[in-house]
Amino acid sequence: MNVFDIDEIREHILSYVYPTQVTVGMTIWVSKSSFHPFLTGTVAKIYDIKKKHKNYQVVVMNEDTTSKDNWYRVFTYFYPNGGDQMKVIKC
Repeated sequence: MNVFDIDEIREHILSYVYPTQVTVGMTIWVSKSSFHPFLTGTVAKIYDIKKKHKNYQVVVMNEDTTSKDNWYRVFTYFYPNGGDQMKVIKC
């Protein structure tokens, strides 16, 4: 029997190395994107987390404001319940 097969022990062990709740402001690394392969490997800060029915959306934002004439803001949506995989790398 594997020690990680017991939910209570697994949660207790992983609570030391991984946050139990992902919150806005944490930095994530996307290890798999179901939307497009080029998003795999993305490192971004969580901008928002939305719950729609039983699924979650993790929203990240990228913006460039170096020029006053040209600026942009791009929102990217990841779906952990839809096959996207991510890991928190900074709390």
